[in-house]
Formats: sequence, structure tokens, C-alpha cells
Amino acid sequence: MVVELIGTPGAGKTSLLPVVMDSLSEQGVTPRTMVGASRVYVARTTLGAYIARFAPPRLRRALLWQLFCQFSRAYQFRFLLRHVRLARHLMQGQAHRDASVKFRRHALRWYLRMLGQYEFLRTHLRPNEALVIDQGFVHRAVDLHASDRGEPDLAAVSAYLDLVPQPDLIIHVNAPLGVCEARVFDRGPWAHFRRESPAALSRFITNSHVVVGQVVERMRAKGWNLIEVDNGSEGLALSTARLRSILMNPDSASVPLSGGPSVLPTRCL
Repeated sequence: MVVELIGTPGAGKTSLLPVVMDSLSEQGVTPRTMVGASRVYVARTTLGAYIARFAPPRLRRALLWQLFCQFSRAYQFRFLLRHVRLARHLMQGQAHRDASVKFRRHALRWYLRMLGQYEFLRTHLRPNEALVIDQGFVHRAVDLHASDRGEPDLAAVSAYLDLVPQPDLIIHVNAPLGVCEARVFDRGPWAHFRRESPAALSRFITNSHVVVGQVVERMRAKGWNLIEVDNGSEGLALSTARLRSILMNPDSASVPLSGGPSVLPTRCL
């Protein structure tokens, strides 16, 4: 099972991710983030199993991580060969995007790295396990289509959603634009934004909010399994309780979890 989170920067995806992990665990599923799954899944390969068994303990983690990176590069090409239209959309979209060359390169580099890791982990995912991803295909629409310059191309956002692998569940963490912006400014900008002006950062957050709205609208139209949780000004404790409630008490229209209990309906909180 693949679970992805999406939200405007500052909405609180990272804060609510542990709720998702705990709720899945309580339903008999083993959830892992991409980093958490990396060494476990690599150890399922022939070479990884050899390293896990015979490498000195002080070197084991580093060797398994390096092997994961190598596998991810190979699986990156495999993914692109299987999704030629998506690869073409990425190249053409970034070439014509209203953003700086540095910004476009940053977005594309991290996206290609993500899809290689995803392809490897998805291939080795077992029925009773879940990948919980807060920077997956759905949320990467923000990096690929929002910038600190012109308004995003919403038609391109929808076209992108039509080409990416569909997760089993998407959790939309929603918060008002002003709340998101205040949170980002309070914690400080990302490393690649530290030389940009506050106005540029504000424009990026605003455009990201627009892209997230378009992504959510498109996912609804496609009938994808979507949960929305409000993480605005009412406080994290209430948002946590709301999300946990729906994850632990699904409706009858649901996605089966590894042959066990059903979970995660399309529904809004």
C-alpha cells in the first residue's frame, strides 16, 4: 500500500505523518517512510542480504544505504522507460516553466531521485506493508509547477496528475494560506530559498497553495481515495484527533488493507 500526503508548505504534513504511521500499525500494517524502508528493502536483495549478514556492524548501515542509492539510480531508468509520457511531460514542462534555471534544476533533480527510490521500494513492497510518503508524486506537483514568478499553469498540473502512478490513499493536509505562510516564515525558508527575498518566498507559497488546490480538485474528479484534514488555527491536537478518527473508523466504502481490516475511505473531515 502506498500512502501520500499533500499540502501547501506550512500546512503540517510532517507534523501529522506520525499519526498516519501509528494508525496503520494499529491495524496490523507495517508502515515505513522511504528512508525508513530503504535499508530494510535493500536487505531483501541478494547483495543486500549478504551485506546485512556478513558486513561489520559499524559499516552495515552505510553499505546498505549506498546500495540503495545504486539500486535507485538503476530503477530510475526502469521507471522512465515504463512512463515515457510522464518523462516527456517533465522535460517539456520544466523547459518552458516560468522559473529560474536553478529552481527548475533543483525541482527536477529531486524528482528524478524520488522516482528511482519509489520504483525500487514499490517493487519490494510486501502485502502487509505501507510506504508513507510526504514528498511523493502527488506533492511533487508543487515543486514542478509552482515558482516565485508567474502564476502556475493549472492545465499542466492536471495533465501531470493524469500521468503519475495512483497512490492507494492521499491525505490532504489543509490550512489557510495565511497560516501556512506564517509557519514557513517562523521556521525559516528551505536551503535553496535562503537567498531569496521574503516577497519571493511569499509568492512561492501562494502559488503552491493554488497548485495544491488544483491537484486536490483533479484527484476528486478522478475518484482517487482522498482524505482531507483541517490543520489550521484550531491546533495540532485537534487535527491529530480528527485524522486518527477517520483512519481508525472507516466507512463501508474503503480500500482493503493487505487482506486485513478495511481502511481509509474517500471522505473529508
